Amino acid sequence: MKKTLKSVLLLIVMAIMVFALTGCGSKVVGTKEESDSLIGKYSEKVEVKFKNNKASKVTETMTFENADKAKAMESAMSLFSSDSDVKIKRSGKKIKMTADAEKFFGKADLSKDDVKTALKDMGYEVK
Repeated sequence: MKKTLKSVLLLIVMAIMVFALTGCGSKVVGTKEESDSLIGKYSEKVEVKFKNNKASKVTETMTFENADKAKAMESAMSLFSSDSDVKIKRSGKKIKMTADAEKFFGKADLSKDDVKTALKDMGYEVK
């Protein structure tokens, strides 16, 4: 009985470790604050998700000082992004853009280190 209990406990611990190790680090987050003469101050958060250790999906969230500036930026982004693979949604003072990693970075098959370097080069603080 004790041997079976130890075996089951060991399997549970191993399953938790595998889950934690594979689940941890499945995304990279970059943030920055910007200021523009037309739209004022805003913050950006870029979240990159990975599939098979390659960047797959990017979600960029921009938060503005007020909803009018967010609406103006949404209109401008929609003009320049006629691609159906890029989705843009606005909710109040926030705009959320979702795209393939290849569309966002202009390169395919980026590793986690490549993404971190690219975000740092773009001025983001990477977490």
